[in-house]
Amino acid sequence: MDNNLRLILLVIGVCIVLGFYIWEILRKKKNDNKTDILKAVDEIPESPIHSNQVFTEEDYTKAITDLSELSNNLKDTQFSLDSNYSNASKNQVDNDLVSDNSLTKKDEIPSENLIIFYITSREGEVINGHSFYKVMNEVGMEYDEMKIFHYFKDQENNDYKIKESSKPVFSIANMYEPGYFDVEKISDMKTKGIVAFMYKEDYVDNYAIFENIFFPKLQKISKYLNTDIRLKDFKLCDDSMLVSIKNELRLDAMQNFLKE
Repeated sequence: MDNNLRLILLVIGVCIVLGFYIWEILRKKKNDNKTDILKAVDEIPESPIHSNQVFTEEDYTKAITDLSELSNNLKDTQFSLDSNYSNASKNQVDNDLVSDNSLTKKDEIPSENLIIFYITSREGEVINGHSFYKVMNEVGMEYDEMKIFHYFKDQENNDYKIKESSKPVFSIANMYEPGYFDVEKISDMKTKGIVAFMYKEDYVDNYAIFENIFFPKLQKISKYLNTDIRLKDFKLCDDSMLVSIKNELRLDAMQNFLKE
């Protein structure tokens, strides 16, 4: 009788230990699967996806080469918490983003009042939405008005005074039609180029902002996306061209100083 009881207790003990062992294995496997899923969601390719497409000069004819309309729409939009325009008017602005008839000729902003750079993919590559969206977040860009990305304030260089603080320091749009980005479908996006621009007239010291904020951000974006930085004429931006731009901005800064 005692031997049978001991045997029964032994079997029960073995079953309990075995049950805990199996439960622990299943729990660990479940956690590992969950971790793998989270990693798969968080991991974004560090470089653009490759394709058989080649970026040629002909592609530029399809690109947005004139930002007058986009910049005017952006400039007329109120970037402040006190903005009271309705959803209907906001949708109308979005719909008119690239409309040929939305602005009269006298309303157009001269191109010389814009600092424009194109960030273009290299031969055999395109910019994919995952990498683009990730680097936008890393450099502090915000998806806001006009369905494009804006840089409103530099946390490390907050001493640069902006005349209209509710407006962005600079903005980034899609180089190709329709010009804006759909963040809900950003993972499906593929483009051969993006365009970055800022208004020279909006800032007290364009040179300092260009030197310390605007161009360094563009360099970081371009390096991350493995792309080239080009000027308005689509020529590659080299050191001599960069010096020329800085000299022009330095002259503007001196003129602004004399006006004060």
